[in-house]
Amino acid sequence: MYSDMKLLSYNVRLFNYYEWEKSETIRDSILQFVAHQNASVICFQEYMTTTDLPKYSEKHIDTVLKSLPYKHVFYVSKTSEYSNYGLATYSEYPIVRESSIRFNNSYNSCIYSDIKIGDDTIRFFNVHLQSIKLRKDNYLLVDSLSLRIDSRRINEVKDISGRLKLAYIKRAQQVDELNWYIKHSPYPVVVCGDFNDTPVSYTYTRIRGKLTDAFLSSGKGAGNTYRGISPSFRIDFIFHSKSIKSSDYQTHRVSLSDHYPISCMLGMNP
Repeated sequence: MYSDMKLLSYNVRLFNYYEWEKSETIRDSILQFVAHQNASVICFQEYMTTTDLPKYSEKHIDTVLKSLPYKHVFYVSKTSEYSNYGLATYSEYPIVRESSIRFNNSYNSCIYSDIKIGDDTIRFFNVHLQSIKLRKDNYLLVDSLSLRIDSRRINEVKDISGRLKLAYIKRAQQVDELNWYIKHSPYPVVVCGDFNDTPVSYTYTRIRGKLTDAFLSSGKGAGNTYRGISPSFRIDFIFHSKSIKSSDYQTHRVSLSDHYPISCMLGMNP
């Protein structure tokens, strides 16, 4: 049994490496925000580090998050000669086992970390499922207020439809694979991250299964977690086993990534 501890999940969009947000301080702001949350476990999606720029290095992140000495980092790919991209889980408590689920034909993945908290071991799944990967022209079309029908717009609609279909197919396959690991976990589970899908989707229903949605348990309001093209969407989640209780779910309205970070308190049910 252990006292309540805080979990934070955050898709940091590569720490703004490609300067989508026109500010040179975004990376530092993200790390300072995270550090001040006093979370016991932090799950990053779209985690990126470099070897050529010190402030983008894994060592620098470790220094800022020195209160979380245990980590599980999994790089899915190299985005350049010097940079790596993937997932990371930082923990105040010892990580006694770690593993990854690499999805076929995708840069998306999942890691799971068995974390020893007092006398209990919990398996934390850090998830980043298939995104739609819209092009800039796709966003311009959707944002347009005057959708005149012409050949260019028809082609854009077809392109968006194709991307949606491919993402749904890949995500369904990833969900089925992930669900197997969740069901066969020897420990209570926490499943969190960027699902790239909404609460009315196959993704949500399949992964949640008999788990508890922490937002429904203790959240308030609409709970949207995405700042991008459809800002009303809740696509980041925290689920947990029934033997775990959650409280004080929060969506943090900080405009540092295209996702808002989410957090809650976790503890074992008596």
